[in-house]
Amino acid sequence: MIESAVSSTLAHVRQEPYTGPNRCWPCTVLNTGLVVLVAVGLGIVVSPIVAVVALVAGLASVWLRGYLVPYTPSITARAMDVLSDTPKRGHGGVATTDAGSDGPVDETTGDDVVAALSTAGVLTADGEELSLTNDFREAWRTTIDEDRPSDLDAISDELQDAIDWVADASVVRDDGREWVQLTDADDNVHNETWLAPPAAVADLTAVRTLEDQTELTPTQRTLAAPSLRQFLDRCPVCDDDLVMSSPRACCGSPRYVAEGIEAVLSCPSCDEIVAAFEADE
Repeated sequence: MIESAVSSTLAHVRQEPYTGPNRCWPCTVLNTGLVVLVAVGLGIVVSPIVAVVALVAGLASVWLRGYLVPYTPSITARAMDVLSDTPKRGHGGVATTDAGSDGPVDETTGDDVVAALSTAGVLTADGEELSLTNDFREAWRTTIDEDRPSDLDAISDELQDAIDWVADASVVRDDGREWVQLTDADDNVHNETWLAPPAAVADLTAVRTLEDQTELTPTQRTLAAPSLRQFLDRCPVCDDDLVMSSPRACCGSPRYVAEGIEAVLSCPSCDEIVAAFEADE
């Protein structure tokens, strides 16, 4: 009975948007530092016992709620925007100058691609809900497990060969992070796409699986691959479970902020976005 009551109380106090896989570590570090400073001050001015009580209560609040000081997410986000030069992510785990661009496209529409994927046995519909067919999901997972390059430079080279509009692909490394940069033949900065490692692996293996399992054209495969990421349930890189969360899951990190994005499918272990979902108009 007591254990149940404690669990219920903790569940009521805990803020899921700012804890667990959604925890913002800049906010956590900032608030933990403030709690320690306040506790030290109380220990000097009041008493060690009061300091210990304040320390325990403060750390418990940070652990359960993600932060202690009101408006921390907004404060930390502004600070990180000022201090960080990391490019902001666009759709589907990419960072682009034209956020949301997954490369040049022709007159083929999204509805055309969905229809082609349904006809090819890649997607199945249950009312208005789409999902991967079991056969394609298993084939794609096999490709990820058995035919996935372990080196990001190799993934970059193979993406250049696999995607028809890509004229040049290279790995960009900055401040401990990596992206695959894709550029078209016109070297058009508005079509430049930066893929995080999980998104790069997902796109490469999706294109390959579509080529093996369907008769889709190269353009259809290229257009379909980024959209198919949303149906993944495990990370293509580390194989851990993917989670759906807010685009501000890490409220202090500009990597998770993209205008017009309602939710992201991300890998907490890799700290990377795999797919993004636009808000309804």
